[in-house]
Amino acid sequence: MKLFIVSNRLPVTVVEEGGRFVVREAVGGLATAVKSFLKATEGGRRLGFDEVVWVGWSGLRAEVETGEVKSRLGEMGLVPVSLSAEEISLFYDGFCNATLWPLFHNFTVYTQFDVKYWDTYVKVNQK
Repeated sequence: MKLFIVSNRLPVTVVEEGGRFVVREAVGGLATAVKSFLKATEGGRRLGFDEVVWVGWSGLRAEVETGEVKSRLGEMGLVPVSLSAEEISLFYDGFCNATLWPLFHNFTVYTQFDVKYWDTYVKVNQK
């Protein structure tokens, strides 16, 4: 049985350095928490899972993400979702940070709703 983890970001960050792509472990809160869970459950095996697949954004814009990067991430059980610069802006900076974050952190007065944010949020989640 497979355990699918779907999050905004993968538990790694891919950066371009000197014409090549480097994969680094992410240090964000969600990635750290989920990695701790996976460690405590022996990669989910103690819960009956025999494979973990993590789906999320690699940190690279779709315009520069290559087949080589996707292949390297795939070998790690990671499935990158390619996002354009506009999708990143409207989905993450827009809907996630300007709409959802204030709503779920008791800052409703700062909540911003824009139909473009919502439309992009739906589109990215469909990917």
